[in-house]
Amino acid sequence: MKKYVEQLIDGRIIQYDTIQFEKKLPLVDVPKDYKDNENKYIFDGLKFNDISQTPDYITDQLTSAKTVKLTEVNTKAYDYEDNGSISYTGINADGNSVTVQIETSDKNIGKINGLINMFNAEKITQYIWSAKDDTQFIIKKDDAYNLSGLFAEFSSKIWIEKQPYFKNLVEKATTIDELNTIGVDYSLDVPTVSL
Repeated sequence: MKKYVEQLIDGRIIQYDTIQFEKKLPLVDVPKDYKDNENKYIFDGLKFNDISQTPDYITDQLTSAKTVKLTEVNTKAYDYEDNGSISYTGINADGNSVTVQIETSDKNIGKINGLINMFNAEKITQYIWSAKDDTQFIIKKDDAYNLSGLFAEFSSKIWIEKQPYFKNLVEKATTIDELNTIGVDYSLDVPTVSL
């Protein structure tokens, strides 16, 4: 039996007979069913065969791409939950109405929950909050409860509406091209998904 080495060059498989060609390549024993790094070619014992258009290969690639996209869906949901913001209208120290953006960070949620505990224990009657843009407003007990509710609503909207919507799009994708068109942006409003 004639021994040769195959090499993938510019998308083509080139066979080199180790005796006849000037360019001698080291001959290696390649186990049967060995796949190249991209899993596009499989060695059948004699030669590498292109499997990149077979249904199994396409299904495996789509499954892998969906796993990556679902990870993106969840990672972006957690990031948005921690780095988003809610809008709140309160009263500043001068008695004027002021609308501020409050980050939905764990720190701010914890701060509001701590204020609720202090209000309930009657340790304080008001608190001056500084928003990220340095706008200050007064928080009273009702404000703290309202903010806590807005934080919960913000988080719920991510996990009850938006994350399932993006997950559903990923799961329904039938091609990698279709999957690649899915933009995961939690700042956008999305249609409600029936689970």
